[in-house]
Formats: sequence, C-alpha cells, structure tokens
Amino acid sequence: MTESKSIIFFDGVCGFCQGAIRIFIKLDRHHQLFFAPLQGHYAQTHLPQSLIYPMTTMVVLYQGSLYTHSAAVVRIFWALGGIFKMIGYLIFIIPSPIRDFAYFIISRVRYSLFGKTDACPIPPREVSKRFLD
Repeated sequence: MTESKSIIFFDGVCGFCQGAIRIFIKLDRHHQLFFAPLQGHYAQTHLPQSLIYPMTTMVVLYQGSLYTHSAAVVRIFWALGGIFKMIGYLIFIIPSPIRDFAYFIISRVRYSLFGKTDACPIPPREVSKRFLD
C-alpha cells in the first residue's frame, strides 16, 4: 500500500456504513480509498483490538496514521480531494468535541435507523480489488 492510499475500516454489517462506503466509492475518482470491514481478517491483523471492539467507530488509515470518530470522517474527505477536501477543512474547523458528539449520536442510532445485515455484502467486481478482505 502506498502512502497516498487510505484505508477505511468500517462496520461491515451496518446498513449506514455500507451506504457510506458505496458513496465514497462513487466519489473516489482517483481510487485513493481502500476498504476493510472491522469484522474481517485484514482489520483483525492490522488494527489494535481496542479500535475494533466495540464497533462504534469507523477507523481510517490516512498518511500513515490512524484516525477514529469525526477525525476519520475529516480524513476521508481530505483523501477524496478537490471540493471534498475543502468540505473536510470546513468540518475540521468545528471543535472536535462538537464533531464527535454528532458522530456519537449517529453511531448510537445507526442500526435502528438503517438496519443491520448478517454479513458484509460482496462488492461489485469493478471495485472488489479495493476491498482488502
């Protein structure tokens, strides 16, 4: 993995997370984002257990560092580049306690609002090489 690639570790059974990943794939025109479910082997062998359990946050590897909660979301926007990088900076200027509060609200209701699946769906063939599990 080159330094310019970013990895999004996500809850593979969360409907909200799956939808967000589909959006990130569409927005990532330069194929800078890779994906790994937190339940998968790649995450289990590359992340500290404290970042995996409980599965309440997305984890992002960006420029060699790991980020969680709203900081992870900011780094995803930065990795997308262009106008999304500017959106990431606008989010970043919001104080992290406020950003994280909003993040925690969403993470607490995501299953009840968007559902939960039995397993992470198989990605389409054209993007499957960007999934690390």
